[in-house]
Order: sequence, then C-alpha cells, then structure tokens
Amino acid sequence: MRTIILIVLIGLFTATISAQDTALLSRVGWDPLPDSLMMTWGLPQDQVRRLRVIEEDYRAELRKAMAEAPRSEADRDARLRSLAQARKSEIRGVLTMRQYDAWQDFVRRHSR
Repeated sequence: MRTIILIVLIGLFTATISAQDTALLSRVGWDPLPDSLMMTWGLPQDQVRRLRVIEEDYRAELRKAMAEAPRSEADRDARLRSLAQARKSEIRGVLTMRQYDAWQDFVRRHSR
C-alpha cells in the first residue's frame, strides 16, 4: 500500500513535467523526495518545514532552468546537475545520516 501511495505522489510531482524531462532529471541526479516519505519517517515538523522550503526553492530554480534555452544539451545538463547536487547537499544537512541513507535506498529501489 505504501508503495502505491509513494508512486502516486511521485506521479503528481512529475505530472507537471514530460516523460522526457523526468528521464533527464533522473540522469542528472534529481532524486525524488515525496511528502509521503517524510510522513512515513514521522519527521518532526521542523525537519518537514525545512525540507519543504528546500523543495520549493529548488523546484522554482528547476522550472527556471528548464524554461531557459540552453546553448547546448551539455550546458543544460551541467546546470541541472549542479542544481541537483546543491539540493541534495541541502537535504543532507536536514536529515540524519540514517534518514539520508533511507532516502537514497528509496531512490535506488524506485529508479529502476
């Protein structure tokens, strides 16, 4: 049941971007962090609030980067990879090591 809920929530996030864009985001390391995962972990409200702020900020940056006409595919990929790495670093600063490892395990299981 949890898997179905997670898939639905990931689908809602990715519904605003095309399948091609989803593949691109996966390729550049943009790992999904669905609200349902935060609920499953039972994170304290402070952590949830901080993660949501990170997600909102980076989604805005992502939309801006995707809307820009890149000079080349490599330039776009580099920009998105940089955003993905910065986002992951900020998320890592909020999560405990155990939570971060669980998130990365979730990503590995659902990126197949």
